Amino acid sequence: MDPNYVSEPLCKERQKTTDEHFKRVDERLKIGEGKIDTVEKAVVLLTEMSKHTQEAVSDHDKRIESLEHRPIVIWDKVIFGIISAVVSGGVAILFNIFS
Repeated sequence: MDPNYVSEPLCKERQKTTDEHFKRVDERLKIGEGKIDTVEKAVVLLTEMSKHTQEAVSDHDKRIESLEHRPIVIWDKVIFGIISAVVSGGVAILFNIFS
């Protein structure tokens, strides 16, 4: 008998074992593909959420900047009013002196 010869029952046993192994690997691949699809959907969703969050942050930045700028505008108006009152008073005093 040839030493490289493999008996038919042993060959069928190895084929059966190999087939079972490939079936398990195939099942694992299908499960992995499903998980990859889920991850891809999650990435798309997170990307959209990130865009919306960035837009909201940008809008908040603009609103905060306008709120921070508001007291400066109010103080500018107060100072302009005081200067106008002083100048008007000065003009009125000069007008009374020279008339």
